[in-house]
Amino acid sequence: MQIDVTVELRQLDGTHLVDEGDKNRVMTVRSICCHALSVNLQGEETTGDEKCKRWQLAQKIYGHDKVDLKAEDVAKIKGLIGKMYAPIVVGQVFLAIDPEPEQSTGE
Repeated sequence: MQIDVTVELRQLDGTHLVDEGDKNRVMTVRSICCHALSVNLQGEETTGDEKCKRWQLAQKIYGHDKVDLKAEDVAKIKGLIGKMYAPIVVGQVFLAIDPEPEQSTGE
């Protein structure tokens, strides 16, 4: 699946979401994905092999404006982002990387 990682994230009022550490840097799908892939979550037990795979995926995303992601890569990224970020980030990134997720009936 071809993903445009240059999409800029926005507040509900339409203004840009900015990095708290650098107010001049607009958050993008790329920056969120690469950050999520590059950190260890507290209490997470991750093998060296998994960390290497995450690093390789982050490099792939960082190096291109449009990137082809496998379904398993999208699932991995969504899992990490869902644990790390607020709904305003999660919603936008999920829609950008998985625009047609399987719908749950809620039953």
